[in-house]
Amino acid sequence: MQFDMTRAWNDAVARISANREVLLIVAGLFFFLPYVVFMLMLPGAAAMIPSGGATDPQEASRILLSFYGKIWWIVLLLLVAQSIGTLALFSLLTDHRRPTVGDALKFGLIALLPFLGMQILQSLVLVFALGIPLGAAIASQSTAAIVLVATAAIVAMAYLLTKFSLGTAVMAREHVLNPVAALTRSWKLTKGNSLRIFLFYFLLGVVAVVVSMVVSTVVSLVLMLLGTQAMLFGSALVSGLTNAVWVLLFLAVQAAIHGQLAGESPTSLNDTFS
Repeated sequence: MQFDMTRAWNDAVARISANREVLLIVAGLFFFLPYVVFMLMLPGAAAMIPSGGATDPQEASRILLSFYGKIWWIVLLLLVAQSIGTLALFSLLTDHRRPTVGDALKFGLIALLPFLGMQILQSLVLVFALGIPLGAAIASQSTAAIVLVATAAIVAMAYLLTKFSLGTAVMAREHVLNPVAALTRSWKLTKGNSLRIFLFYFLLGVVAVVVSMVVSTVVSLVLMLLGTQAMLFGSALVSGLTNAVWVLLFLAVQAAIHGQLAGESPTSLNDTFS
């Protein structure tokens, strides 16, 4: 089956519209609020830098590492919370039985360890496939080799991430909780459509970056008139909102791509969007 970008986009929008109330609740709880809290904490890192500025990059790095070293447990909690939120959103976006928020969160808890295992496995594949050749090129101290291998690594990373991108949708829609099986299934589903899917992701990413930059710039200019504290708080709220919106949209797109390539039946689609 040839991947159809237009159909995937329309399907993604339909999935969000069909269940937008519960989707917004989960996205707000797991992506909006945590992101706002984290953004409000970032000024703490800046406050640790001397008033004259940290001219030494190593000193600046040390300060940032010290800051994150103090809040590592918060970062870990955010990672776990957003993992559960991702799984819950996928459940709401892909399950034709129209699960409740409670059902979706239950699935998020059940699938949490397999999901984290899949992320670790995917990271290991990227490290071995890309990190080792790049490390060897750097060790050779050959500029030409470094540039060549780095370019190849970027292309390979885009390819691998595209091939693995439907793993979470496989877990949620097909209830495949084996990390290896989920990634293998994603690889098979994207076969023959990898370039089209990557281009779709790339275009969405460009739009997301441009829109986010424009919104952030306009809001920052307006909030600057209200003072520093208002600007920090307002920027955190806007950043949290844009983060939640884009996460929800990208997950809906992945769910739509999976539904299209997996041959989701018309009956299931009608049940989902009725």
